[in-house]
Amino acid sequence: MDLNRATLIGFVGQDAEVKQSKNDKQFATFSLATSDSWKDRQTGETKKETQWHNIKVFNDKLVELVRENAKKGARVLVEGKVKYRKYKDKAGVEKSTADIEIEAFTGQIIFFDKKMSSNTTQISDDEIPF
Repeated sequence: MDLNRATLIGFVGQDAEVKQSKNDKQFATFSLATSDSWKDRQTGETKKETQWHNIKVFNDKLVELVRENAKKGARVLVEGKVKYRKYKDKAGVEKSTADIEIEAFTGQIIFFDKKMSSNTTQISDDEIPF
């Protein structure tokens, strides 16, 4: 049995965008920042590393939820499939990236705020990793 599943908890980097696909279906995209921190053994200094993830939502019911709630700084859990794709940048250089995709009937999104959850955590601007 194989499993392609990623679960991330982080902060929305910019307000979600809702777009139309070639076959006239709506989908939403946003970036998600996750961070790791550790204490450097040599210096004793706390180090932090932030990773950025591209999130794409193809689940019709979740697109509206994302449109309303995936605002910059919102804390969110996403679970979906990892999909790799290649593209050309503005200079024509071929690059590759990984997206976390939430399709119909797969994956989930949980927003950690008063409207969406009884487990409310207030997040200050100082805690957002960007």
